[in-house]
Parts: sequence; C-alpha cells; structure tokens
Amino acid sequence: MLGPGRSVTGDPLRRPVQLSLAASVAAASTAIFAQVVCRYVLNHPIAWLDEFAVLAFAWMTLLGAALVQRTESHMTIDTLVVLLPARAQAVVYVLRVLAMAFVLSVLVWQGWLLTWRMSFIEYPAMEISRGWLFAILPAGGLLILYYLARTARHNLRRIAASRRIFETSAEDHEAGVL
Repeated sequence: MLGPGRSVTGDPLRRPVQLSLAASVAAASTAIFAQVVCRYVLNHPIAWLDEFAVLAFAWMTLLGAALVQRTESHMTIDTLVVLLPARAQAVVYVLRVLAMAFVLSVLVWQGWLLTWRMSFIEYPAMEISRGWLFAILPAGGLLILYYLARTARHNLRRIAASRRIFETSAEDHEAGVL
C-alpha cells in the first residue's frame, strides 16, 4: 500500500481538492469563531452562521476523506495482515477495495437521491437549498472512488509483480510514489 504521505503522481485533481479543503476549513473556522464572538461577546447570535458552519464542516469532512484516500493515510490496524503471505495479503487487499467501492457506490447513489429530495427545502436563515449540504455525499463519494481506483491500480501492479502490498521499497521512491 502507499502508506501515509505517499500518493500516485500525476494527479490533476490534487491541487483543486486541496484548495477546496483549505477553503472549507477556513470558512467553517471563521463562521464558528464569528458566531462565538457574536453570541458571547456581543450578546447577539447570528442564525445563518450556525447553518453555514454545518454546511462548511460537511464539505470539509468528505474533501478531507478524499485526500486521505489519495495517499492511503487512513488509520489502519494491519498487525495480522502484514504477517500473511503475499498472496493472502493480495486477497485481503482486493476484498477491502471491493468493500470500499460498494459502500462508496451506495453513498453516491443515496447521496444523489437525498440531494434531490432536499433541494426543495431551504435553510431558514440562509435561504438557500438544503441540497447544498447533501451534495457533498455524491461529490465526495465520487472523489473518494476516483482516488480508490488510482491507489488500487498502483497496488494491483505491485501484486502482479509478485511484491508484498504492505511494504514500500526503493523502487517505489524511484517510481515517484511519494
């Protein structure tokens, strides 16, 4: 596997996703800070700031999950898997990828349906569609699926070369998997 901090090179979406994540973190943090100041310092809470903070936090969460998948930096417990022979590791890895792809496919489909259903309901204070909150489910799910496919392709090449999946080598560094 790629492991923390490593990713397959040549990713055209890396920078836009990173910038979107940074913007959502900044937006959520600013909204929460402003709401705290308005509520506790000025004693005048602003309702739309709460709604906006939740919206930005939802986007931040799935964009962050996509970037973590890009480098396979998820927290994992691989104590038993690393002890398995290479072929068994490959089977476990393929099963993991298939399970993730299935769950993400359900997330995308159900997220799309939920986005459509909620698009007719507005936030009371912001007066925008609640569909924007749920739109991150299909968008983020597709992005995570994209990164899952990229990392799986790289790791399946390792399997085809009869290499263990759960270790890195000098060849990985030379191939630009950083």
